[in-house]
Amino acid sequence: MFKLNKEFDCVKTSTGVDVLLIGLIVSLVAGCATSTKEISSYDSASDRMIYQTSTITVAQGATRSFASASNITMQATAGCKGKGCTPENVSLIFSVEGTSELTLSDRTLTIQYDGKEKEWKNKSSGRTRNSQVGRTEGRLAKVVMPATDLLEISNASSLTGSLGDKPLNLDGAKYELQNFVSSIREGRSED
Repeated sequence: MFKLNKEFDCVKTSTGVDVLLIGLIVSLVAGCATSTKEISSYDSASDRMIYQTSTITVAQGATRSFASASNITMQATAGCKGKGCTPENVSLIFSVEGTSELTLSDRTLTIQYDGKEKEWKNKSSGRTRNSQVGRTEGRLAKVVMPATDLLEISNASSLTGSLGDKPLNLDGAKYELQNFVSSIREGRSED
């Protein structure tokens, strides 16, 4: 049982232990904020640095069906030989997650940022059920770009894009992409 102790703005339990609400809220927020995924790691067996972001949702409800929905997710990856190396190129991998198939007009990635526009062609065939109509499950596309391009994109003040005819919300991915690029530039292993 909890009782609100108005005199001290805290919660009082039936055992008499006072818990400050502000302390509880700060603890919860701090706990959530520190649960980020490692961006870089070193594989000593292959002498390779591996960089990757967590999976980022860049399009929600990408299908128009009432009973099902699919999201488009993105993950940035890169790798190079040697501990602390800096990769020259990075990959953006787009996948579909959800309960329905997704139809794309094509798999070209277009990104608009700060008055500029760049396009990258898909480097992955993805898994398709019917390649003539472009219905896909799993990986949708993989584009490869110079790390310097991703640095410029991640630091843009405005960021939008599309994968084929599906619009992407890339503004929400900027923070994670900035951390990814920073980790690559530092060439560090977070082990």
